[in-house]
Amino acid sequence: MKNVYIATSQKHLDDFLSFNIKRELEEYGYKIINNEPIDFNKTISPEYFINKCDVFIAIIKYAEPVLFFEIGYASALSKKIIIVSNNEDEIPYFLKNYSFIKADTYHNSIGHHLTQIIRNTTMELSHDLTYPNNLKEFIHSYRINPQIIERLTEREFEQIVFNHFRYSTNYQPEEPTSAKDYGYDMTLNNYKGHYRTLVEIKKYNPNSKVSINVVQQLIGAMSLYNADHGILLTTSTFTLSARDFASSLPYKIELWDLKYLENELR
Repeated sequence: MKNVYIATSQKHLDDFLSFNIKRELEEYGYKIINNEPIDFNKTISPEYFINKCDVFIAIIKYAEPVLFFEIGYASALSKKIIIVSNNEDEIPYFLKNYSFIKADTYHNSIGHHLTQIIRNTTMELSHDLTYPNNLKEFIHSYRINPQIIERLTEREFEQIVFNHFRYSTNYQPEEPTSAKDYGYDMTLNNYKGHYRTLVEIKKYNPNSKVSINVVQQLIGAMSLYNADHGILLTTSTFTLSARDFASSLPYKIELWDLKYLENELR
């Protein structure tokens, strides 16, 4: 049986959404450890439950520091984290890599969808024993098990992209020489005739879209570092405004999302 901890603010602990999630997951055979009997002679902290859980579900309605602390603690313990919210805009940038469920979209079946996510992460697949080394291997792994996106760190995915350009192309990729955030992750030489291409990588959860702000930041970095072309690559997709903005700059910037990668790397 999987132990599940549900994190939410105290004022929403007993609201309908929390109650519904607890009820439905218990019907699917999961144990909600928040509901365990407590010895009132002892002080039980959230960390106690987080250490015991296999799955950590955070219901976010407001930006509350205590809730974010619990998410950080669960992340440090490598717990499976699922974010539940009615509004994706409420999700801070640093939580974009986690599984996300829009609560009002699955109002009547949220337990079912949570169960699907939980089960997907525990699938016994032989390819899970090794991580992909390049984009082709990544796409192959993704088609078999989409949860590969969450298992990879940002740095691991950046290395996968770097290896693709290094070993499968003649574009001579180069990474910045320091850990400073330059606004790009690597450069390419003579990509499709361009003098210098900046590549920026965003490893997002597939449910989170890359916004126009990210595209504009890459354009700014291109100007600063004398690049005539840019590639913005994501494990997610792009908002309509981001696509429209990129389209207004023909031959200047390319947007690569999962669909693009799947088509290009068959």
